[in-house]
Amino acid sequence: MEEDEFIEVRFNLPGFDKKDFHIEIQRYSVRIKAERKQSHEIVRKDSYKSHQSSAAVYREMALPSEVVPDSAETKYEQGILAIKLRKKAARKAEKQKAK
Repeated sequence: MEEDEFIEVRFNLPGFDKKDFHIEIQRYSVRIKAERKQSHEIVRKDSYKSHQSSAAVYREMALPSEVVPDSAETKYEQGILAIKLRKKAARKAEKQKAK
C-alpha cells in the first residue's frame, strides 16, 4: 500500500514468533528471513517419542519509491507481518534567479 509519505508492505507468514524474524531494509528493497525450530518429546514408562520440525522463509520485495531505512515500524499479528516505511522526501527544485 502506497500513500503520499509512506509505503506499507505486508507478508503472510503464519506460524512464527516475533523473535524469529530478521528484517533488512535498504533504500529500494525489504528482505525478510525467518526460521523456527520445534521439538517435542514424550517419555513414558515403556516408550519414547521424539518429534522435531523446522521451517525457514526468505522474502525480498522491491519498493516502488526510495524509503528511509531507519523509519521502519513493524507489527506482527495473526500471521501477518506489516512494515510501514517513510518515503524519502524528494528534493525540491530551487528557483534560480538570472543575474
